[in-house]
Amino acid sequence: NFKMRGMYLVSLLLSITGLLLIDYRFRLAMFNRTKNTIKILAVGLFVFVVWDAAGIFSNIFFIGNNNFLLGLEIGQFPLEEI
Repeated sequence: NFKMRGMYLVSLLLSITGLLLIDYRFRLAMFNRTKNTIKILAVGLFVFVVWDAAGIFSNIFFIGNNNFLLGLEIGQFPLEEI
């Protein structure tokens, strides 16, 4: 059984880093209108956390057998989900 613990988190962090570099280079959002961008991201994060919580507590979403997650949870959320 080949396990790659944390690979999903590493992939997410690499993707976010790439997006930030593109944003920095072209001054698209975060490096152009920082306060507005943070507000919009906070609203999006809130909406998706509520969406995930509703799915988890209604037994629609669950953590299956996955070798790519760290296995750490905040409440019933995988660390990578937040």
